[in-house]
Amino acid sequence: MYGKVFQTIFTGSLYGQYEATVVMMACIVLSDRDGVLDYTPEALAGATGFPLDVVKEGLRQLQQPDPNSRSEEYEGRRIVPLEDGKQNGWIVVNKAEYRDTKDIEDVREQWRDRQQRSREKKRCHADVTHVTLGHARSRHTDTDKDTDTDKDKDTNEEKRERKNAAKRRLPAHWEPTETLIEWGRGKHPSVDLFKETEKFKDHWEANGEVRASWDATWRNWIRRAEEYGEKDRSGSGRRLSAVERVQQATGGARF
Repeated sequence: MYGKVFQTIFTGSLYGQYEATVVMMACIVLSDRDGVLDYTPEALAGATGFPLDVVKEGLRQLQQPDPNSRSEEYEGRRIVPLEDGKQNGWIVVNKAEYRDTKDIEDVREQWRDRQQRSREKKRCHADVTHVTLGHARSRHTDTDKDTDTDKDKDTNEEKRERKNAAKRRLPAHWEPTETLIEWGRGKHPSVDLFKETEKFKDHWEANGEVRASWDATWRNWIRRAEEYGEKDRSGSGRRLSAVERVQQATGGARF
């Protein structure tokens, strides 16, 4: 069995909680694809080599609400019992997020490859010449009359030009910075950042609109991607809970 364990498990809201941290790592690795951990505390202690008292204390801590957790599901609890009132199996609440989130180095490597392909593609096209503010002003002819109406018109045009000068089209080689990548992984771990960035760039390159901040536009795109992804496939618009996802994967069986 394989599970992803990220550095944030040591720096997040479990910081300083030895039992909860080591047991959480074991739960991620030993649970199945849907997050089902079919172990008693004794079996978990035997599989990991951890003392039984450490395992029991870690399980107790992981079942407590955590107001500082990034996940609001089940009030921040990391695991919930398979059967209410029993301690013979659990569901790892965010196993799907741990499973689907890409390693940061994998993401960076994919972006480097894409950036290289993009540069090679751009070499085959002519550079696009942008009309600058100075060029726009040079189009006025000497025959323009210096009337009050013309002065007002020029003033309005200059205001529009200054406003538009702060905006620009998506740069040819734009890529999210490492700071943006870290933000996306921390705030929206369920979103496939590489896939959404591909869609983001294709959309805005084809659209041709201008924006004042492409970093902010990308962050909004990722937020919307998570909102769309959280909708139930049945069309109810409600995100499935961890227990419901397991029940759906097991054909509707209830625990």
